[in-house]
Amino acid sequence: MVTALFKVVLMGDGSVGKTSLRRTYMGEGFRANYMITIGADFAVKKMQLEAGHDVSIQIWDLAGQEHFKSVRSTFYRGAQGALAVYSTVERKSFDNLMNWVDECWTNAGKKIPVVLIANKTDLRDQFKDNPVMAPT
Repeated sequence: MVTALFKVVLMGDGSVGKTSLRRTYMGEGFRANYMITIGADFAVKKMQLEAGHDVSIQIWDLAGQEHFKSVRSTFYRGAQGALAVYSTVERKSFDNLMNWVDECWTNAGKKIPVVLIANKTDLRDQFKDNPVMAPT
């Protein structure tokens, strides 16, 4: 049986938790110590759908720091979807989301689907004074 391959990019400002999301999804667990992603990192998740189809998802975890922008551009090519991540404790990461979407669509060469992910919602005590970012 042929395995379908899907490429998804994980994008957003540095320190919003993209790598932690990827690691958790892959079953690698959460790491409390922060290590910057340089350029990009990727993982492959293989699964079988209910209909018996084999699927491989390539998750490309892109560096969020501005100085990696020129390096990131290549990793968008061939992506079928994107996950735009922001931190609920860092308003600027939310404000920058459209820049990320624009960068993605420009470098992917088309408007691929983008899913917005609000991350770090477990850190409620750090955003209690920011009603715009606090979850309801």
